Amino acid sequence: TKELDDGDLLRILESEAPLSTATRSMMIKEVGRRRLKLAIPLLLTEVRRWSGFDGTREIPTVADAIASLEAIADPAVAQQLEKVLERGAYSPATWEAAWQLFRKTDHRPTEPVIRRALASERVGSRVGAALTVGRWGMIGLKDALLAIAADAGDPATEYAAVALGQLGLTAVKERLEALWIADNLPADVAGPLIDALAKIGDNQTAVLLGRAVTDFDEETAVLIVRALSELATPSARKWLVRLSQDVSQAVRRTAQEELEDMPSDQVTFR
Repeated sequence: TKELDDGDLLRILESEAPLSTATRSMMIKEVGRRRLKLAIPLLLTEVRRWSGFDGTREIPTVADAIASLEAIADPAVAQQLEKVLERGAYSPATWEAAWQLFRKTDHRPTEPVIRRALASERVGSRVGAALTVGRWGMIGLKDALLAIAADAGDPATEYAAVALGQLGLTAVKERLEALWIADNLPADVAGPLIDALAKIGDNQTAVLLGRAVTDFDEETAVLIVRALSELATPSARKWLVRLSQDVSQAVRRTAQEELEDMPSDQVTFR
């Protein structure tokens, strides 16, 4: 497969030539590896072809096609894929793969699609839907999040709590602060959690955020700096001053910019 040029690879996928499932899967993965945008229509056709069948027995090439679409990461793909899935019948595994694509492309699915995902048997779908609700501030789905957040046995429970924080629900503040200092903080929740804490946090939250800057990569550290600026409490300002001298150029520059934009009379006690 790797010896084929792009044109041959696309022609074989487009043809009706009989291929084993393993071979077809290999070729679908290869167009994703090469990020061939010309393959997008073929990959969507692959998903569409198995509507109904995939709903009962999980056709492997469907999830492979979605994974390749995710690798290509064309922003327009997410909406096209959502329409294909809504019009057909697909397995929970396929929908979970779709949610990974939706999150990567920062796509906001329709509310019915999100409600279906929040009730899915697949943890990945529930997680993706919860973080989407928080990302887009979809307050109308708060009750569905509350149900997940209240279920301690659900692996998606903390993601739902983070989303509730992003919606501004202060009741989850202590829970999110505990999650922040936990040793097993999931990597994919760090950004949304910082966003949630910035929305509902107080002076103590600023201390927890400031202390953790050195524990994260530079990109996440910059998110923390911006969250401190949004909190605008006395401790947040102290940490911004300290971080304005940080060894990381990105952290130092961001802290300096946020301090310049934060007049002292905007610092509040919370």
